[in-house]
Amino acid sequence: MQRKNQTKITLYNKDVYMVKLVDSKWSVVIMPDNIIIDNHHIAYPHIHHDPNKHYLKERIKVKDGNEVYNKVMDHVEKFKGLNLEKLIDELKK
Repeated sequence: MQRKNQTKITLYNKDVYMVKLVDSKWSVVIMPDNIIIDNHHIAYPHIHHDPNKHYLKERIKVKDGNEVYNKVMDHVEKFKGLNLEKLIDELKK
């Protein structure tokens, strides 16, 4: 998969990457937690919430990569870090 564009912002010791790929595919990565939210290897957007079990994924309702990125950034700002359960709930609304 070829990268079209990549953005990185660091906030409260979290590096949040927005990667836009070709063909309207995207991924948002939260480091160092290694949480991946994407739509590029299956047809629907989802979150990989366990970095040790990448095959585990949970479907989310937010379909637009920019909207996911903004929700993640708002979440990190609000909680001054990452609360994974709450982030998943926010993305499923």
